[in-house]
Amino acid sequence: MSISTRIKNAWNAFMGREPPMKDVSYGYSSGRRPDMKTLSRGVDRTIVTAIYNRIAMDVASVDIEHVKVDQNGNYKEPYTNSYLSRALTVEANIDQTGRELIQDAVLSMFDDGVVAIVPVDADGDPRTGTYDPITLRTGKVIQWYPQHVKVRVYNEKTGQKEEVTLPKRAVAIITNPLYAVMNESNSTLQRLIKKLTLL
Repeated sequence: MSISTRIKNAWNAFMGREPPMKDVSYGYSSGRRPDMKTLSRGVDRTIVTAIYNRIAMDVASVDIEHVKVDQNGNYKEPYTNSYLSRALTVEANIDQTGRELIQDAVLSMFDDGVVAIVPVDADGDPRTGTYDPITLRTGKVIQWYPQHVKVRVYNEKTGQKEEVTLPKRAVAIITNPLYAVMNESNSTLQRLIKKLTLL
């Protein structure tokens, strides 16, 4: 490719912009990322936040793969062209990489005790059959039903967190294995957080 062709096809975010129009709307705006997890119950003001974040970073550094298995459940080979594989390794959604999604899920699990990983976009309907998730988001479980859960999840089209009710089989629900120690109202960690907040 010649230099003249490169220059002719080049693009710069600050050059060639149209003049600003007053009636153009980009949608809901915020001074901080509205999809980011905010820790609750005084956790954000203690050293516990650093511990949560370090564990979440360690978990996110573990490679998670979408793989093919044989009839006995033994590993055969990775799915290289699946949407789920791409979501776990490259881009989980427009705002997060696969590692950031896992880190967000672990932080949410530690803070809330349970987290839902929601397939926001899929190549099929998750409520009715098989599908391959194209984009994934973490969500907070608001309400439990026998076969469904109501989840508060970020909607990138509106820029707001919204509540949706989905079948449990369409959502990955992950419970903190240390729930009794970390998340119960009078657990060891919750009492420690209260004391640290007082300090």
